[in-house]
Parts: sequence; structure tokens; C-alpha cells
Amino acid sequence: MESKTGGFPFVPFLKRTEVNIEFEAVRLGRLFRRRFRRPLDEPQRLGFYQVFCGTKGEGRYTVDFETHAYEPGDLVFSAPGQIQQFHPSPNVDGILLVFTNEFFAQEPSDQPLLSSSLLFNPWSPSPVVRPGAKGDFGFLGAFRALEREYRRGSRDVFREPLLRSMLKTILLQAERLKQRSSSPAAIVQLPRFLQFKTLLERGFGSMRKVGEYAAEMGVSARTLNRVTRLASGLTAKDFIDARVVLELKRLLAHTDLGLKEITSAMGFDEPTNLVKYFRQRTRLRPMQFRATWRKRGAFLP
Repeated sequence: MESKTGGFPFVPFLKRTEVNIEFEAVRLGRLFRRRFRRPLDEPQRLGFYQVFCGTKGEGRYTVDFETHAYEPGDLVFSAPGQIQQFHPSPNVDGILLVFTNEFFAQEPSDQPLLSSSLLFNPWSPSPVVRPGAKGDFGFLGAFRALEREYRRGSRDVFREPLLRSMLKTILLQAERLKQRSSSPAAIVQLPRFLQFKTLLERGFGSMRKVGEYAAEMGVSARTLNRVTRLASGLTAKDFIDARVVLELKRLLAHTDLGLKEITSAMGFDEPTNLVKYFRQRTRLRPMQFRATWRKRGAFLP
């Protein structure tokens, strides 16, 4: 079920033998009763998309060093590559949808809902979407209907397209809700922001200047700053630094790499420069951060 990628505990989608599709709908409580080689309440890097709807109790969910609270009816979104941790409790339950890009994006028109939406955005202030207001789409009912269809275990040709269609409806309704809570200006700039984010994911280990990314996008540094502020609330420089610091935290918290190895992996000239960079942005030396998180028991707050 699990492998090591760059020292991280990596969990790929595990295709169950009785279900030959890369999708699963499962109750959180039931999932925690399964036997896995690595406990599910420990941090792990996801190799799939994950959508959760709370059905009982007030719970906590940690993703990339931030812990968020959720209530019954809330939705929680996680993307491949993020490091996540559920905090199990007998008083908390919900329906978890787990799927891969290959399962969902059967048509080119499906892909943007995963890669270019606000839902699976690691830079969102929170992965939690709270429907709340009356008149919103009935998410809890939709999750339960999808779960029933999945558990029915039909072997006919309609099962997989039905599951995909029901999942797509949930994602479209959630994206609509998310966009309604965002400013019109931020929505207009979303395509450029996502272009910047894609370039950053490829280049943060070697490119840390705003001008380099602006040049690749064919815009001015001033324009890129405006786009990033509208979409994330951060300047382009702060956004780049946040991504670099996140990766440094991941390496420090979830690998045993030494400072020299991390310096090389992250494209810094020498360890002293990395220490200075990290300390300016976190007020901690790298090894202080590692010791603090490990003393507190991984992500547990």
C-alpha cells in the first residue's frame, strides 16, 4: 500500500481486488478499523484526490502543518502531493471519497475541475468548504447516494459512469459555492494564477525570483504581483517563499536528511544561506523546527 518517495511516507491509491476502478466511498470510522501497514492517524503524502463530508461530530484535519476544524455537513478537499492527517475520534464520522485523476478525467473537459479549480488548491486558506446557508445544494444527501451506489456493487456497464457522474455533480456544486465566496476580480485572475502555480511547482527548487516567473508567463513582475495578491492575498515573492518554506518543513519533519542534503535538494548554495532563509520566515532554525515537531508527535497540535 505504501512506498517511500524522497523520504516521505507516500500512500498511492490502493485498488481493491473486488472493485476494478480507482474510486472508493468509505466511512471514516470504517476506514480506521482497517489494517494498514502505517496507521492512518499518522501524517502521509497523498497519491490521490480526497473529498470528505462530515456526518457526525466536530473533528480536526491537518494538512501541510495547519489543523482545521470541521462539522457535520462540511466538505474537506485534499489534492495529490499534500501531507494530511485525520485525527480519529469515536464521536466523529463522515463519508470519504477517494479517487484518481485517471478515474475522473475521462474527457479533456473534466481535467480543469481537478487542476484549475479552487477546490483542490493547496494555497487556499482552508481546505474546508462550509455550505451552511439554506438553499445550498444538498451535499450530505449527494454523498450518501453516491456511497449507496458504490456499496451496491453492481457489475453492469452503468456503475462506473454513474459513480463518475455523481462525483462530478458534487465537485461542480462545491466549485460553484467556492467561487461565490471569492471576489469577482480573483476569479478573473484565476487562470493566470494557476499558470504561475504550475510553474512554481516545477521551479521552486531553483527559481526564487518573481521576475523569472513573470518572464516565463510573458507578463511584468507588477502584473504577476497583482494576480497573486487577488488570488491568494500574498505578493508573488511571499507566495514563492511560502512554497519553498513548506517544502523545507516537509523535508525536515518527514525525512532524516541532514542540512547539507536538504541544502542541495532545495538549490541553496550553502547551509548557512538555507538557515538564514528559513529563520527569517519562521523564526526558527531548521533543526529547531525538526526537533519541535517531532517532540509534539508529528502534526498533533
